[in-house]
Amino acid sequence: MAKSLQCTVEELNHLKSSIAYMKKKYNMDPSLSDVNLSSCNSTLQDQGLEFDMFNFSIAEVCSILKAQQQDNSHMSPVAESIFMVVYAVLIMTGLATNVAVIFAIARRSKIQTPRNLYIINLTVSDISLCLVCMPFTLVNLISKQWTMGETLCKLVPTLQGANIMVSTTTISTIAIDRYINIVRHTPLHAGAVIDRSQKRRVVFSLAFVWILSLVSVLPFIFYQKVVDFKVVDSLVLYKICIEVWPSVMLKRAYFGYILLMMYFIPIVVLSVVHTSIAKFLQKHATWQNVVQEAGSSTDAQKVVSGRVSREMVRNRKTTTILFVIAALFAVSWLPHYILSIIVEVKPLFFPTEKLYIATAICHAIAMSTAITNPIVYGWMNTNIRRELIAMLPSALIRCCCKKLSNDRKQRSGADLILRSGQEVRPSSMNPFGENTSEIEQRIVVHGSSKEDRPTMLMVPRGPLTSSATRATASTQLVSDL
Repeated sequence: MAKSLQCTVEELNHLKSSIAYMKKKYNMDPSLSDVNLSSCNSTLQDQGLEFDMFNFSIAEVCSILKAQQQDNSHMSPVAESIFMVVYAVLIMTGLATNVAVIFAIARRSKIQTPRNLYIINLTVSDISLCLVCMPFTLVNLISKQWTMGETLCKLVPTLQGANIMVSTTTISTIAIDRYINIVRHTPLHAGAVIDRSQKRRVVFSLAFVWILSLVSVLPFIFYQKVVDFKVVDSLVLYKICIEVWPSVMLKRAYFGYILLMMYFIPIVVLSVVHTSIAKFLQKHATWQNVVQEAGSSTDAQKVVSGRVSREMVRNRKTTTILFVIAALFAVSWLPHYILSIIVEVKPLFFPTEKLYIATAICHAIAMSTAITNPIVYGWMNTNIRRELIAMLPSALIRCCCKKLSNDRKQRSGADLILRSGQEVRPSSMNPFGENTSEIEQRIVVHGSSKEDRPTMLMVPRGPLTSSATRATASTQLVSDL
C-alpha cells in the first residue's frame, strides 16, 4: 500500500520531471507511475487548499532520487561534449583576437591615443569574459553540484556581471565618443587642446564605466549563497550556488535594472547615435560645391570628382558598419535575455535538461561578442588592422594582402596626375578611433593652358564656414576606413 508524502507543488513538479527523466535515462521499472498532480492541491500561500498523496511508495521515490543524487550532470554526455568543444573554441578564439588587438596597439606609439583606451578597455573586458565568465558558466551548466565554496559562489557571479556590464557600457561609450568627434567635431581648437580634452574625457568616462559596473553587481555579494538542494526536508541531493533574495519583488526589480542597463539602454544608445552619425554623413555628402571649387578645368573636375566618389563610398561603408555594430550587439544578447525573462516569469516553463541546454546555447551566442568585438573595433580600425597585418608572417601577408595591394596600385595609378604638398595637423579622429588630419592640400593638375602651366587647386584649411569644407572635414574623419 502506498504511503502518503506531503510537499509543495514546486516539489511535486520537480519530482514528476525527475521520475520521467530517470525512467528514460536509467531504464528503470516502467511500472512506476507518474505523480498524479491532478489529485494534489497546492500549499502555496496564494491557494488555501490541502493536497492529497502520491500514488507510489516512498521506497520507489527514494530509489529514483538516490539515482539522481549520484548523477552529477544536467545534460547527456553528447550535449556535454558538444558544449565543451563550443566553449573551448570561443575561449581560445576570444583570447587570441583580443590579445592580438592589445599587442597591435602596444607595438605602435602613434596609435596609442586617448580614444584607443576605449578599445583597450573593451579587449580587457572581453579577455575577462573568456577567463572568468565562460569557464565557470560552463561548469555550472554541466555540473549540478557547486563544489567551490561560499567565497567563489559570491565572487564569480560578481566578476561575471561586472565584466559583462563593462563590455556593454564601453560599447555605448564608444558610440557616444564617435558622435562627439564626428557630429560635434570642432576643428577650430588647437590640436594640443583637443588631445588634453579627449584624454580627460576618456579617463573620466572609463572610470565611470567601471564604478557603475561594480556598484551595479554589488547585490551578488549579499544575495549569492550556497544552499542545499533538496526535494523534501530530509533528503539533500546536492549543494547549489544561487541567488537568495529576501523577496520576489526585490529580485525582479533588480532583474529589471540589469536588463535595462545591460541591454535596452545600450541598444537605444547605439541606434540613436549611429542613426545621427549616418544622417550627418548623408547630409554633408553633397559635393557639388567642392567640384565647383575645382574651376573650369575638365581634368581638375575629373580628379576632384573621383576623390569625391571615393569619399562617398567610404561614408556609405561607415554607415553600414555602424548599423552592423548595433545589429550584432542586439542579436547576440537577445536570446540570452529572452530566456532570462521566461525563466524569471515562469520558472517551470522548461524541463530541467532542456532549460540547461537552452541556457548554454543562449550564453554561448552572447559570449561570441568576445570574438566579434575585436573584429569590429580592432580589425575595422585601419591603423590597428595595419599593425595586425604587420604582425603576421611575411608569407601570409603576401597571400592575404595581394588584393589590397592591387587595389592600392589601381588607385595610385588613377591619381598619377596629382602632385600634392600636405601640412598635417593631428586634431581629428575617424569614427573607429583612428588618427586622421586636417590637410592643407595643393592639388596640381596638368591642364592644357597656353603656357602649359599646371592649374593650382586649393582645398582650404581652417574654420569650416561652408557646406563643402564641412563635408571635407567630416569625410576626413572616416577617410581611413
